[in-house]
Amino acid sequence: MTGGPLAGRRVLVTRPDGQGERLAALLRKRGAEVERLPTIRITDLEDHGPLLQAAARLCEYDWAVLTSVNGVERLAAALQERGIDVGACPGVRWAAIGPATARALHRIGVTVVLLPASYRAESLAEAIREGGSEEDSTGAPPLAGRRVLLARAAEARSVLPDRLRADGAVVEEVAAYVTEPNHEAAAALRAATRVGGLDWITFTASSAVRAFCELGGEVGDSRVAVIGPITAQTARDLDVPVHAIASRYTISGLVEAIVQAESRTSGVGRGAR
Repeated sequence: MTGGPLAGRRVLVTRPDGQGERLAALLRKRGAEVERLPTIRITDLEDHGPLLQAAARLCEYDWAVLTSVNGVERLAAALQERGIDVGACPGVRWAAIGPATARALHRIGVTVVLLPASYRAESLAEAIREGGSEEDSTGAPPLAGRRVLLARAAEARSVLPDRLRADGAVVEEVAAYVTEPNHEAAAALRAATRVGGLDWITFTASSAVRAFCELGGEVGDSRVAVIGPITAQTARDLDVPVHAIASRYTISGLVEAIVQAESRTSGVGRGAR
């Protein structure tokens, strides 16, 4: 595509293999030239016994909470291996970090999914607290005794389970997969970022930023766009400058943040930004 608000801009997509297609497509639709170099890769656990055990006990939980499509896919595989259908556990309530995760849950047969007002762990904890409790005159915590299954990346932040436990929930954290730096892309990443010519570098997770730095990526005179404030803070903690933050913490929101940043600097040379 030769026209569009991102015409002539080169954008680096750092999402894992198999997960960057939508972001790349939306960027190209707006005229960008896209380069894909996954800084992280998603791998299965060597021991997925705890996930299988949790899947077998699905009906015992009050809540099942998922924070990524990767988590949904691996929980679904564990449920299938254990012969458990989500429809057989009507007492379980489901919550997702955002719309993509919710769509993945719908695909495995979950019909009702709680979504937070903003797609981050803090807001998800608040939504579960408000959606899963009733007024209690005894002064008990709002989620007192509620059993929560939290299936997610092995190295995820502790804020979500910490907040749920503070509200009285009994949280079972189960690692569903591992996120690790994609060392196979290290040489190509160093070459692409050191040569220059990239207008934007995009990050959709804190793990992608950390891996970018670990693999030797350099921002140089590129601008950096991130999917939300948590990823932005991780970037700043690692001395990676942030030039655009999505106001909606979604892939489309990230693209719109880049478009808006470009519109504000229209006609200004990159060196003057």
